[in-house]
Amino acid sequence: MRPRWLAAAGALVLAAFGTAAGCRMTHRPADASYGGPLPLDGEVAARFAYDPAEFLVETGERRGGRTDHHVLVDCGFAFPEPVDGRAVSMGAEYYRSLHLGPDGRAPCVMVVPILGGGYSVCRGIAARLTRAGVHAFIPLRDAAVMDPGRDAQSVEGVLVTSTVRLRRALDWLERRPEVDGARLGVVGVSLGGIRAVILSAVEPRLVACVFVMAGGDLGTVMAGSVEPEVVRYRQARMAAEGLDLEAFRSRFQERLRTDPLLLAPYVDARRVLQFVTTRDRTVPTSCQERLHRAMGAPEAWLVPTGHYSAALYVDPIEDEMTAFFLRRFGMGSAR
Repeated sequence: MRPRWLAAAGALVLAAFGTAAGCRMTHRPADASYGGPLPLDGEVAARFAYDPAEFLVETGERRGGRTDHHVLVDCGFAFPEPVDGRAVSMGAEYYRSLHLGPDGRAPCVMVVPILGGGYSVCRGIAARLTRAGVHAFIPLRDAAVMDPGRDAQSVEGVLVTSTVRLRRALDWLERRPEVDGARLGVVGVSLGGIRAVILSAVEPRLVACVFVMAGGDLGTVMAGSVEPEVVRYRQARMAAEGLDLEAFRSRFQERLRTDPLLLAPYVDARRVLQFVTTRDRTVPTSCQERLHRAMGAPEAWLVPTGHYSAALYVDPIEDEMTAFFLRRFGMGSAR
């Protein structure tokens, strides 16, 4: 859960200064002329293909992991990698809502984690969703994308394999008796939003997709971001490969095929809600806007902040994303 003081402080700041300073979020309707996504390219489909073989699952209720709205279950998965068959594992936190429909089921949303740090952002979203009668599933980080030892080709491999793992997790969720497999969604923030875009492009089972501060053209994102972990990675790779900044950008643009900007035309914009931070230097606003256009201009909210200062808007962002999921899932208003 996020600290209570942060949400309270954000609410006070917005209440005191939001109207006067013109600092409210601005709604951008979806492009009414949008004609639908492109059919998935055969090469792209093959890149993310896998054998839906059974994998081992162990679950257990975490001590103290129960509230009035959900039960928290720790999950562990083991399955073969699609490339070499090597057994890999993935952990997850599954927030099983206690507010089920008349058929004993509820929709489920996958909450994809941010780049680093803890899981407070994801857990806050999960708690909000379960209160509204939606299960939430947080896949724990399985590999460090920004490991300085990874070159562009290695980063590409991580983006592909992590996406396949998320698809396998959807297989598991779809089979759960308390999950309505026809009502699955995804939400991601920052790097989690980037990964959520990639998943949404290749996964037709997702009927509701929310991308918060996600950008396209990863070469430009990684060359221009002021995020400390990205800066350390960029400096290490430039030194290791003898690159200047423009050569670094070009190398990643050339070698990252799994870039949200390239996959955006395969995302169904009618299923998307995007949040764009208008003063962002971590995932540059220009890259968020390019992604928005490449997807076909889905419904969006413009948040008048930088990357981390968007925390002041955590409540209105969660309000709008929850309302969007409930609309897409054909449910009533949030509790």
